[in-house]
Amino acid sequence: MTRPVSIILAAAPGPTTQAVAIVIVEDGDPVVHPDITTDEGYWYQVSTVDIVCPTGHRLAWDGGRSLIDHEGEDTTIAAVFGPDPQAPFRPCRACAAYEDSDTDLDCDCDCGGVSAIYCPVCGARCSLALPGTGTHQ
Repeated sequence: MTRPVSIILAAAPGPTTQAVAIVIVEDGDPVVHPDITTDEGYWYQVSTVDIVCPTGHRLAWDGGRSLIDHEGEDTTIAAVFGPDPQAPFRPCRACAAYEDSDTDLDCDCDCGGVSAIYCPVCGARCSLALPGTGTHQ
């Protein structure tokens, strides 16, 4: 994550008590979401995150060296993204191109100098997402 996030679990009063999660990103306004997880323990433990490509490719990553690839096979970060110790993260491609050029200008992209994950299948810039959790019926 590139910005601070606060999550507060609470119970909303009313005729029936409703579990809610109040989410605040950086100094933004709080957003209230119904908490539909089956167990509050889901809020305290995430074992994997999904690397999600905008074209549909998806990998499950344990935050360490292990991955489950888009075909559901166990693999490693090095096998999919190469042996770079920073993998799966890479410098922004636009910024890297500027650094490799002979110009004194700064890169004008909007990445803010943050590294990215690029899809190993199609090369698109990926995002991270939490895997689905069980929910109340």
